[in-house]
Amino acid sequence: LVDAPVHEVNVVHIDAPASLDVETHHGTSFRAGRYQIGYWAWELPEFPDAWMRYFAAFDEIWCPSEFVRSAIGFKSPVPVIAMPHAIAFHRPDEDLPSLRRRFNLPTEPYLFLFVYDLNSYSERKNPRAVIEAFRRSGVASRGARLVMKVHNTRGNERDLELLKNSLADLPDTILITHTLSRNEVYSLQAACNCFVSLHRAAGFGLSVAECMYLGKPVITTDWSATTEFADASCALPVRARPVSLTENHGPYGKGQIWADPDVNHAADHMRRLVDDPSLGEKIGIAARQRIETQLSPLTIGTRYRRRLEAIFMRSS
Repeated sequence: LVDAPVHEVNVVHIDAPASLDVETHHGTSFRAGRYQIGYWAWELPEFPDAWMRYFAAFDEIWCPSEFVRSAIGFKSPVPVIAMPHAIAFHRPDEDLPSLRRRFNLPTEPYLFLFVYDLNSYSERKNPRAVIEAFRRSGVASRGARLVMKVHNTRGNERDLELLKNSLADLPDTILITHTLSRNEVYSLQAACNCFVSLHRAAGFGLSVAECMYLGKPVITTDWSATTEFADASCALPVRARPVSLTENHGPYGKGQIWADPDVNHAADHMRRLVDDPSLGEKIGIAARQRIETQLSPLTIGTRYRRRLEAIFMRSS
């Protein structure tokens, strides 16, 4: 770690609305004589007009998916390049029973997992669709359980209470609210059988990709950025239809478009996995292979290198 920039290019991973604050905190020397790349995330098909002024802080924008690149690039006055996240970490080497004991999870049942940050807006993450799909699947009667892990409960007490109310008729659901380290999150993902994300929109889908890297079958909305690495050959995509937002949810404005995933289709996937363990194994193997190739550090690092080389060739 260093206190000041030392290279000719800065890559600044930041929310777009914070872009103009960089010099306030780091001084004008942070930018002076350096090529500025902003790494932005966004989750809907249209980039907000109110954020147009933040392009002025950068020479180009990187983003985590082609879905985001399309949204930002349509309005951007500077180049916009898709640079997905690289997925690689030490896979937990404990056996399944040991992992489950660590989190006080039941040893035998098939466990469906959903992990999300309450600061990322519950309406977009759509936990109630996961709960409803699990309810409609009927797999609880065969011993399957739902595990919900949430982060940042402070300041989101209302959303947490709504979540608890949604789970009232599923008393065997495990709700984890305390903070876990990054390695503990990987262990929790490894302790469960399947990850479910019925998001309305995703700029990348980090938890989906992580669970695929762990060799887990994932049930995920077939819309937005997750479609770029989680398709029917290596995942269980859920049909979705585009719908307009009827009210504002943070930066996601009324009239914008996001997805409404089919909970019955998701419930069908859940039943298939519980009925046929070999299906999950087959999909999990394909999932792991997809992430290890498409999103490996070598693959993504090569994209970084080639783009940086092109920048230097242009400036020389």
